[in-house]
Amino acid sequence: NSTLKVRKGERVTIAANGRANGCKNKNDAAYGWAGPEGWGFFWDKKRGRPMPFSPFMALGVKIGEGGEWLEVGKGITFLAPQDGNILFTVNDEIYDETGRFRLDWRRDNEGSFITNIKIG
Repeated sequence: NSTLKVRKGERVTIAANGRANGCKNKNDAAYGWAGPEGWGFFWDKKRGRPMPFSPFMALGVKIGEGGEWLEVGKGITFLAPQDGNILFTVNDEIYDETGRFRLDWRRDNEGSFITNIKIG
């Protein structure tokens, strides 16, 4: 949660840089450093990601609790679809192949993305 609030219809421009890794274990298939555009790590489609058609570990944004995640990558400009805070995520797996929620798969991430946000 960026704690920045926007109103429906406001223009939001985000530029991002930095790098993140989906797993600290070098022997895990999810291990690999990537910029905010993520990397092409795709596997079993049964596993849930916030942005299912975007690259693994890509930076995502949405406004408020409802609505769809948008892929930020290195940068994006969009109109806020509703009032709310600007929220960020990485496109990491959140469910295993049996459908079980796996918060631990988020806890083993490392690195960071830095965002520059312009509203209006």
